Parts: sequence; C-alpha cells; structure tokens
Amino acid sequence: MTRFQETSRKSRFHGACAAVVVVLGLTGCTDELSGHVWNVRVQTQIDECANGDYDEVWEFVVDFQGGAAVSLATEGAVFATGSIAGCSMSYQTGAWEEDRGQGVIRWELEGEANYRLGGSACEISDGLDWEGTETVTVLASEDPDIEAGCQVVMEATGTYVGER
Repeated sequence: MTRFQETSRKSRFHGACAAVVVVLGLTGCTDELSGHVWNVRVQTQIDECANGDYDEVWEFVVDFQGGAAVSLATEGAVFATGSIAGCSMSYQTGAWEEDRGQGVIRWELEGEANYRLGGSACEISDGLDWEGTETVTVLASEDPDIEAGCQVVMEATGTYVGER
C-alpha cells in the first residue's frame, strides 16, 4: 500500500509506519473483521525525525467490544486497542521492533480521535466523522539516521462508511 524506495531515509521511516499494521496484526489476523468502518486519511503534521511527508488513506475497522473497550484494525489485522468516552477514542499499539538493515528500530503509536457513526450527534468539523492525531514515537534505534525519542505527529481525518 505504501509507495517508497528502500534506499530513501524518508521512506524507511514511513514504511515502518505502515508496517506497524502488519507486525502487530500477526496475532490478530482474520479474513473479515466486523465493526464500524471509516476511511481515514493520515498526514504528517510535525516530523521531529526529519523524514518528510506521509499521506495515506486507511480503512479503519473499529470493534466496540462492550463497555469502553475498542480494537482498531486495518487490512484484516488488529493494530491497536483502546477505550472510548462519549465521542472520543484513545488507542495505542504497544512497542514493536523492526530490523531495518542498518539496525533495529523500536516503535510505538498512540492515537486519539473524536468520531461519529454518521449523523450529527458529536462535535466534529463539517464533512468529517473522524478527527484526531496519531503520534509515532521511536523508543530505541540502532539506525544511525533515526534518533531514539523522535516523534512524528500525524493528522487523522475521515468519513464513516458503515457497519459490517
């Protein structure tokens, strides 16, 4: 899904952002996940890791598991878990590692969003049903081009597709 060249410093980081879905989803893979679906565009807002711009559209499937618990999936795999309070959601992936050829990188993603299931019950910008941020933090890095502690903050905006 991500378009990049392996030799590019920019793409190494952003390829890893997309890889979080695959790596973390290995234990949560299913053929067809059920839940509420949003098309969410994720774009770089702030990049402390100096890797350039990221701009991808993902299909997020959210399973409201009862109470305040939720899980988020894309491409058939759960990639984060979290909780809801009213029209707000917070979620995180937990740490994972990727061998990048120049060393192992350890990442974590945290997100928060205001959402609605269509309609107008929740306060969100006109034309949107998902509005939030995702922050990728480098926890540790053996790659000389990526510093531990750097963060990339991404804007996440989208529209509700429906339930499946």
